[in-house]
Amino acid sequence: MLYRFLKRVVASVARFAENVVPAHAHVVPFSDRSVCDDVDYFRAEELSDRVVFLNGKWDFCYFSDGFAKNGFDSDKAEFVSVDVPDSWESMGFGQKRYLTEYGFLHSGNKVFDGKKSGNSSGVYKKIVPIYDLTKKYFLNFDKVNGAFEVYVNGAYCGFSALGYGEFDVTDKIVSGDNEILVAVKKYTAASFADGFKGFENTGIVGDVYFVVRNEQYLADVTFSSVMSAGSYKGKITLELSCVKADSFVTVTLEKDGKSVLEIKKEAEKSIECEFSGDFLPYLAEKPELYDLYVSISETGFVTECSRFKVGFGKLLYEDGVAVYNDRPIKLFGVDYNAVRASDGSRMSYDDYCADFALIKDFGFNAICPKAYLPYGVRRLAQSKGLYIIDSVPVAVAKELSSKGKHNFVAYATDYRDLVVDRTVKTYNDGKLDCNVVGMYFESGSAKAPNFAYAVSAIKDLDAEARVFIADAKTEEASLIARPSVDGFIDEINKVSAARPVYMASYAESYGVGNANLPEFAELVENTPCAMGGSAGNFIDDYEEGVEVNDGGMFGCDRKPYASAFCHRFVARPVKVKLVADDKIEVFNNSYFYDTSIYDLVISVVKNGKAVSKVKLDFTVEPRESRIFDVFVGHVDGDMYLNVECYRKGSETLISVEQITVHNDVVGIEALPGKELSVVEKFDVAEIRFDGGCVRFSEITGTIIGYNIRGKEILNPIAARKGGACFNTKINRPFVRNILNDKYSVAEYSAVSFAMEKNEESVTVKVTQEVKFRKKTVYTVNDTYTVYPNGEIDLHSRILPSKKCPATLDCFGKQLRFYPSFERVTYYGKGDGDNYIDLCAHSVMGIYDTTASDMSKACMFGQECGNRTDVHYVAVRDVEGDGILITADDNPFQIRVATVSDEEIVRGFKEKRLLEKSGVYLDVNAVVSGYGSGNGDKPLAKYTLMSGEQTMDVKVYPLGAKRTDYGL
Repeated sequence: MLYRFLKRVVASVARFAENVVPAHAHVVPFSDRSVCDDVDYFRAEELSDRVVFLNGKWDFCYFSDGFAKNGFDSDKAEFVSVDVPDSWESMGFGQKRYLTEYGFLHSGNKVFDGKKSGNSSGVYKKIVPIYDLTKKYFLNFDKVNGAFEVYVNGAYCGFSALGYGEFDVTDKIVSGDNEILVAVKKYTAASFADGFKGFENTGIVGDVYFVVRNEQYLADVTFSSVMSAGSYKGKITLELSCVKADSFVTVTLEKDGKSVLEIKKEAEKSIECEFSGDFLPYLAEKPELYDLYVSISETGFVTECSRFKVGFGKLLYEDGVAVYNDRPIKLFGVDYNAVRASDGSRMSYDDYCADFALIKDFGFNAICPKAYLPYGVRRLAQSKGLYIIDSVPVAVAKELSSKGKHNFVAYATDYRDLVVDRTVKTYNDGKLDCNVVGMYFESGSAKAPNFAYAVSAIKDLDAEARVFIADAKTEEASLIARPSVDGFIDEINKVSAARPVYMASYAESYGVGNANLPEFAELVENTPCAMGGSAGNFIDDYEEGVEVNDGGMFGCDRKPYASAFCHRFVARPVKVKLVADDKIEVFNNSYFYDTSIYDLVISVVKNGKAVSKVKLDFTVEPRESRIFDVFVGHVDGDMYLNVECYRKGSETLISVEQITVHNDVVGIEALPGKELSVVEKFDVAEIRFDGGCVRFSEITGTIIGYNIRGKEILNPIAARKGGACFNTKINRPFVRNILNDKYSVAEYSAVSFAMEKNEESVTVKVTQEVKFRKKTVYTVNDTYTVYPNGEIDLHSRILPSKKCPATLDCFGKQLRFYPSFERVTYYGKGDGDNYIDLCAHSVMGIYDTTASDMSKACMFGQECGNRTDVHYVAVRDVEGDGILITADDNPFQIRVATVSDEEIVRGFKEKRLLEKSGVYLDVNAVVSGYGSGNGDKPLAKYTLMSGEQTMDVKVYPLGAKRTDYGL
């Protein structure tokens, strides 16, 4: 058969769909109640006896340059077998691309065809046997990336460029084999609404199925409720396809298998059921859901039954505040890009379950999906207590390119209609979900998102159901994208209480940069019109063929990053502070429930080890606090209270915080030593102690070797003048390189070198000049005192020159170990990355890890592995030999990496993954804030001005017999 495909799918914005069934609630019918109850609610489409599931093998024919002008002959075409759902890029057709801009050529709102634009096409075919012609058949496509036309047995059924489509194909079905043909075109004007960041996944990427209906069926259902004086008034509205004689509709509302409401009415085209009562509210803290059953019977027999999970909750405006269930709603969300990291393919049901459990465990109560979520997955999110904030990823600003400025369809009326259809009308259970609380518009420019017209149209459709968040020109709500703290406060002052404010991506990358999460949490908590926002990503981002992510709340290996721990601290349900030596104040952070749903475990930690633990039997009412007695014991040394909050009767940790009781640097007992001598040869001074030696370069003033019992511990870098392996560190190359691509590695040279020996020690005094691009910017004065037991006392002082940079990234020393020195033990804050602006979540303790684990595999060269408040750190090989460094008076910071600074810079410039070349330990007196993964500077209060800085540490040789450093 010859087909003339896609004549209706034009490049302009004239029309985006034809013959698509009007939007309605997502209804999955069953033959009766018993079958309905036997099926997993979240997989209803797949398991219903009234659904013909069409996922699986389909025939496929690919055209890289689009369809031939003379049409497509299905009888002569060469089909191959493929899996549906899946993208044709994943199946090897076309190039697999991760887009950072639109993948097609365009001008204004027109999309070009042709080979250069890469506008490919594909045809899917499947044979489906059907023999019952007494039913109505609706063909559903939950997600198709690209514009698509549908044919059944050669007859045209309709087309859609909306990303979804449901078609009534009853009059096209024949008894026996039925041929379904779907033609997909990759790019049309509707592709602007697909955004331009993420995997390019084209084709049928969602579920495909027939819904089989009787002549009289449930066409639509709406469930709504509103709280009044602590109770609820509700309304259920039903729409039937038609009305048959002697037919009835029964509505049943159940909780945990017990009926709380039953209404039976004679069938009408439209039915309203109003009710009231004391129902449990739906909340993120405790997502109470009820089962709503709608049954249709004819002549006394049930012909159809559908099940829905509904919750009681209504989002309303009250004096500019978004109120949910009589309380201001506070959203602590995370962007959620649900694809597999390796190839962008769709995830399994088990993957979603694990993700949502992890997201909830870390204190989030909302997700902002960045990829298609199947209907069942959205219902799963609802059951887990996750609010859903949908976004519209449309570039509307003018963007500069080599061809000049392109206006991205910002104000086209028809395009507004597309936005409406692809957002409001595709909410899977929009008429049922209590948790779909909002939507915001992303734009090509965070400074000028102009969607007032589209927002106005959407508001008219369903103004009562959701909050629609757009730019500051609208009267309904405001969006602040990537705000600074000051910028957010300024915006709040401007809008006052005129409308709710939602912060889109309020904490980029690792949750810092523009501000840290605790600061934003305080702003949200203390600002009534601030709803909250989404932080970083729960991502599986992919670029340059490297299967790792470049930052975010959670990694592609499903492991939480430091920022997730920080969020757990921010959103903790119970907050605790020490009000006396033996008393704590417990504050219930929840608006809705007392603390009886949690277990609170308090541990007294002394010098890194727990000395006592008790479970606190407590009940605190919502938003109230109480004082409790705790036994701390004798206060000295380094002492903390660890407060861990668990779900009642479980081992699921909800939040953890650590309260300082007494802070004193823990010392390390020095081992005895006797022999000490000095040997000078050429420009090297070797100081020999019991069982080893340390070598200094008189040229650079740095340590170039450290030997224990004949084993070299430190690895000199031949590329450096003098072969330094224990040298000054004043910069963090990754951040500086992003801010200034002309960055060059600092050069160090000794201005003076003096050595003095007495009976007890050898003192080495060094003055170094530090240069950037041949200009002296700092002077460093170091005093090393070496003792017979191999201990080295180091006092280091840095002074800026008059023309030095305005800020200092860090100041300390870097030790370069051989690759075999993998084992790292430290007493400080852990166990993930933490900086001065990202350490509130971290817990002081003794951590035994490896250099490879601390040096994360990033998309390209980046700095990581930082730890704050470190008292001591040991780096050893498998035999236990190595070096121990302890703080003298003040804790220091460490950073452990498996690549050098120069390699990080090259890796960033070349956008490549780095391979291990050694073990690099930075011991820093001070480190500035992290900044964001996008290269933004840290907040001003977390930067280091170029003033005088000092550091005092002790260095000890480690042998296998040493056991007093925390293990």
